[in-house]
Amino acid sequence: MSQIKWRAKRNAQGQIIPHCWETSNGYTVAEVRTPMVTYTVTRPGEKAPFAYTPDRQQVSVLIDADERALA
Repeated sequence: MSQIKWRAKRNAQGQIIPHCWETSNGYTVAEVRTPMVTYTVTRPGEKAPFAYTPDRQQVSVLIDADERALA
C-alpha cells in the first residue's frame, strides 16, 4: 500500500473547509455526522463519493484499492 499524503481541503477563496481533506493525488475525504461519524471518499474530478465508511482506518485502504482498480 502506498503512503498517502494529506492536506486540508480549501474552497475557491483559499479558506480551509472544516472536516475535509485532500490527498496529494486528488481524492477528497470528508467527515460527516449522520448521526454517527462517516467518512466519504470522492475520486479526483468527481462530484459524488464512491465510498462511505465509518472506519477512519479504512479510508486509506479504499483509496489504495481504487487506485489499483483504475490503473
